[in-house]
Amino acid sequence: MTETRIVENLVTQAYGAFALLAGMELDLFSPLADGPLSAPDLADALGGVDPVRLHRLCRALAGYGLLTAEAGGRFALTNETAKTLVKGLPAYRAPPPRPMPKVGAPALKPRPPSAPTPPPPRSISPMATRRAPSPCCAVLLPRQLLAGKRC
Repeated sequence: MTETRIVENLVTQAYGAFALLAGMELDLFSPLADGPLSAPDLADALGGVDPVRLHRLCRALAGYGLLTAEAGGRFALTNETAKTLVKGLPAYRAPPPRPMPKVGAPALKPRPPSAPTPPPPRSISPMATRRAPSPCCAVLLPRQLLAGKRC
């Protein structure tokens, strides 16, 4: 496997893992146990989730084979997700404990109108782009790195 192919495979796998993790943190799969739901109906069941962003997540989960997209914009569980990702079932897999901030689920929740807007992203100096990242940066999320968080 070439070096480019290895990176490509790992990046692709990471996207699927982040989508699954976001769905698990939201407990997106349990409301679908009663049958297919549209993104707005699922957002109502989850409470406080943006239906447009949730629709994108559901489409991603369907693309990775974790949900099925049905007629009318509704989403349903697959056989595997129905067995392993619905709370209360014997084979339920709870989301892993996370020492760092949540990745996908908080991004789906709309910001309250009174919340201050985040500061604009810091520009990266040409010198900063030439330095090799330290190994501890591997544990920081790209968003944290872009926000200027240091190892």
